[in-house]
Amino acid sequence: MNCEFEIDLSKAAYGYVRGKRYDIAILPWGATEPHNLHLPYLTDSILSHDVAVDAARIALDKYGVRAMVLPSVMMGAQNPGQRDLSFCIHYREDTQRAILTDIVASLAHQGIRKLLIVNGHGGNSFKGFIRDLAVDYPDFIILSSEWFTVLPAKQYFDEPGDHADELETSVMMHYHPELVRLEDAGPGKARAFALPSLQQKVAWLPRHWTQITDDTGIGNPHLATADKGRRFAEAVAEKYAQLLSELSSVRSVSDLYEHPADQTAEEHKMLSGEVYQATDPALVRELNAVKDVLHRYNSLQPSDREGHKAILYSLFGHIADDKAFVIQPFHCDYGKHISVGKRFFANFNFTVLDEAPVTIGDDCFIGPNVSIFTACHSTDPDERNTRQEWARPVRIGNNVWIGGDVTILPGVTIGNGVTIGAGSVVVRDIPDGSIAVGNPCKVVKSV
Repeated sequence: MNCEFEIDLSKAAYGYVRGKRYDIAILPWGATEPHNLHLPYLTDSILSHDVAVDAARIALDKYGVRAMVLPSVMMGAQNPGQRDLSFCIHYREDTQRAILTDIVASLAHQGIRKLLIVNGHGGNSFKGFIRDLAVDYPDFIILSSEWFTVLPAKQYFDEPGDHADELETSVMMHYHPELVRLEDAGPGKARAFALPSLQQKVAWLPRHWTQITDDTGIGNPHLATADKGRRFAEAVAEKYAQLLSELSSVRSVSDLYEHPADQTAEEHKMLSGEVYQATDPALVRELNAVKDVLHRYNSLQPSDREGHKAILYSLFGHIADDKAFVIQPFHCDYGKHISVGKRFFANFNFTVLDEAPVTIGDDCFIGPNVSIFTACHSTDPDERNTRQEWARPVRIGNNVWIGGDVTILPGVTIGNGVTIGAGSVVVRDIPDGSIAVGNPCKVVKSV
């Protein structure tokens, strides 16, 4: 079977796609505008699509990575003057934003959370859209690239220009020689800005197209050859295929970045609030090491205050003074994610599951049998049995008294000057100056 039927949505049928796992979607994006006198109006859309299909084919054949190339978007932003040209269509940013938002929403709903935009039109800019979408879809990875800038054009072409030039003409001659009328092409000469400061790029403004070119082109197309276009397009497609291969191993945003030298990838996810694998060997080793430390702490003579202090201060991430005291037995998972303020006191059986940071302010009293949890598990048994978890931080302000047998759940913030009654289960934030009690814990009085 021709692999294009499973990587190119303009040719694919649902029968080819159904049941297959796709690592990423590719969105070619171009424009509708004249390209000198010899190239199609849809050149930007055609070439971005064809380069993307080549990249997806290489990614599947060479790396076993399956990407779907979506139909090319022809809605491009134009410079002043371009709309004066017959059938040149200018699409506003609001239109482009709406299109991209709908595409991302649909893909996210279908479980595809990586999108590469292969842009073929220099007038398009997606950075602002991508930043905005990251707010609404924080787990969705959107990348943008201009295919014609992936590699240095001067290494492949004699006189690369800016629009309908030797580069674009050569690549179109490679993919679709039947669409190129090189004998009709104008010289593609361009007029520069008259102001020296604009020539020096001290400031930017859009070029008025009919003021800078007579044939709509910028750059001499007459040196173009199909062989030049083939070599450039193949090299760009290889670059994209390598990117697709690398992206296939990315499962969350944190995988895109280098991790601190003292953090594993799963620990970085854990502290970033992302889903992580709780059975990661490095995490398990650290948990076991902390258990050994806690065993020593809980086995000390109660009167050995200096021994307690030495272990506690090496275990916690931060202790504000030398007055902290935690009565045995004490239990935690990592310890280093716990930070306490001045004059901290905790009674016996204090338990902290500190997969996320636990921050406690000054002058806080913790009653016996208090538990603070940051780790979360799925309520779906099948998902829970994968041992994947996530964690949410707990914050406790200054001058807080937590009564005995209280449980504080992940993500809770308790304000300053708060008293939590014995036996409470704190499931939501408690504001400053409150007395709260119950299961679930509710404010009963303000002080």
